[in-house]
Amino acid sequence: MKQKSISFNSFIFSIKSILTVLFPLITYPYALRVLGVNNMGRYNFINSIIGYFLLLGSLGIVSYARRDGAIIRNDKKELSRFASEVFSCNMILTVISYIILISCIFSVEKIRNEYILALVLSLAMFLTVFGVEWIYSVYEDYIYITIRQIAMQMVSMVMLFLLVHDSDDLILYSIISITACAGGNIFNFVHSRKYCNIVFTFKCNFRKHEMKSFKKNIVLSIKKLGWRIMDTGKIEIKTEDGSFNQIRFMGIGYWKHMIHANRGD
Repeated sequence: MKQKSISFNSFIFSIKSILTVLFPLITYPYALRVLGVNNMGRYNFINSIIGYFLLLGSLGIVSYARRDGAIIRNDKKELSRFASEVFSCNMILTVISYIILISCIFSVEKIRNEYILALVLSLAMFLTVFGVEWIYSVYEDYIYITIRQIAMQMVSMVMLFLLVHDSDDLILYSIISITACAGGNIFNFVHSRKYCNIVFTFKCNFRKHEMKSFKKNIVLSIKKLGWRIMDTGKIEIKTEDGSFNQIRFMGIGYWKHMIHANRGD
């Protein structure tokens, strides 16, 4: 029975991974053609900046929670306490990260020029906190995650083809992208009551959650995200300001298009 469960979960997880690859292959070429390389460069540049703040807001919490949550999965009361503390730590770190982001928007000209885009894409930071996907990994509930992903991606795809028609729809495209990637996280939070009750609390002791393990996961998170967002960073660093501003965004657009084609994300 256990072997069957592992095989079934692997199958469901494979479907989820395949959909993660297929969705950008369908939507990204359309968005690139309609919005233009320059706008997609702007989008990917700001999105890469948001990626740093997403990293700051998580600090390896997901990997840590997944591991330690699995140990107490059969004790709903204890898991509820643990999940509430983890959720609260994640929320506090995200708020701190968001404050730093707002400071950067006002102080860094390149980001300030795209402040509306930055604020829209930054919604992913809070939506990620409410996603609590580590709970579904603890209980191996990949069916729900897969169904939710299919539903959100289908809705987002329909919205993209119906609403995004020209280069002026970049903000609308950003909202749709957030919906596809993180919009379903609110449903995650509500559905998580099936397993535990999560409430916000200021009683979140980092020592209690094994800081040594935390630090290890932080390093792993930095390595995982670093390679992805450094692609855009290299283009940005090597180009100049002023009259080359549009060329910078176009370069990032082409570069990220190639990355999407090769990685399928």
